[in-house]
Amino acid sequence: MRKTGIIVALMMILSSIMVLGAATMRAPLASGTVTGDAYVLNVSLAATDVEYTECNFTAYSTSTATTTATVIDTVANTTTNQIVFEGSFNSSTIQDSNDWVFGVSCVNDSTTLTKSVTGVTVDNTEPTAASALSPADETIDEDGDVTFSATANDATTTGCTLVFSGINPGAPEYTMTYATTSCTISLTNIANQEYDWYVRTTDGTDTTNSAIADLQVKSQGVYGGNARVVGPTAQQDNNAGAILAVMGVMLLAWVIFKKK
Repeated sequence: MRKTGIIVALMMILSSIMVLGAATMRAPLASGTVTGDAYVLNVSLAATDVEYTECNFTAYSTSTATTTATVIDTVANTTTNQIVFEGSFNSSTIQDSNDWVFGVSCVNDSTTLTKSVTGVTVDNTEPTAASALSPADETIDEDGDVTFSATANDATTTGCTLVFSGINPGAPEYTMTYATTSCTISLTNIANQEYDWYVRTTDGTDTTNSAIADLQVKSQGVYGGNARVVGPTAQQDNNAGAILAVMGVMLLAWVIFKKK
């Protein structure tokens, strides 16, 4: 009786495996690259999975506007015992990035079979150069606290970096906060110096540099990042002169008095 129970349990497990089957994504592959206006999508099912009526290919990327799985092609079963489903889509309709997840969902009357691959790069364009840089070129800053910003093209950009060419305030590059079309970062206590800077936009694979802007930091009393006293003020100079003048008059009066 116990053996019979074990045999029945094994048969149920095997039956479950046959129903669930297996799918293999052959295009794209994990960490692969997708490009072109007719990229081929391919999934292969197990030899026993001949009952699936269609497969839906999907894609999403958390760093782009497509943050939830979106169907990019649907392929119907067109032959008897079909286990290979092949479709295609125009990859330029989705944004370049290197964190795409491509998936497939094959269905029949009662079962859904899914498979996905991660880390896929979509690479069709290069990011647009950032514009509207702030502070504007040849700006003079007088307190050493500066907010750098630029406008990016969201359709081709997933991130941006503040880059200093030559002299820098502590590091040659700073990762900026990117949201929609805005790249921003604030730096404080920047030493007195003249800086050349620009914004580098990226789509996760390619990068593009903006025009270079010049910034001069002239914080009163701060040179080379080390605070120091510049010297006596004009008021202090005037006070000292007045005291010396009074002392001179008193000395002259004393000399005249002694002579008499």
